[in-house]
Amino acid sequence: MKTPKKRYWVTGLSICRVGLCAALLGSPNAASDIPLAFQGEITDSVCARAGSHDDMERDKGFKDSRDCVSECLKDGAVLVFRNLATGASYRLDLDGPVFNQDRLMEFAGAKVRIIGSLDENAALIWHIQSVQRL
Repeated sequence: MKTPKKRYWVTGLSICRVGLCAALLGSPNAASDIPLAFQGEITDSVCARAGSHDDMERDKGFKDSRDCVSECLKDGAVLVFRNLATGASYRLDLDGPVFNQDRLMEFAGAKVRIIGSLDENAALIWHIQSVQRL
């Protein structure tokens, strides 16, 4: 028969093993589940690749960035977020429960702050919780 001290020690060791396994394995998407804040512009994939709307606005006579984004989307571009500080572009989850493509189009061409989760492997901002104009 085990003594109470030994039983507590064995139980404690078992709990530590489970805790260690959980810490090592973790959530499969733990890093991408954490909401982050991003500042930049909601734009289209064509102008994001070019780094600005300048060429399209000049060539097609658009008066503002929103018109440029709308026209580029009609031509097959997709809505993206472009970090103005780094130049990195991320696709946006356009089927989110709160912010779908129609709601995100309200911010097309605008500088914004987005709160959402990042999937770095897919270069995707998803689970968008809020979008605010800067």
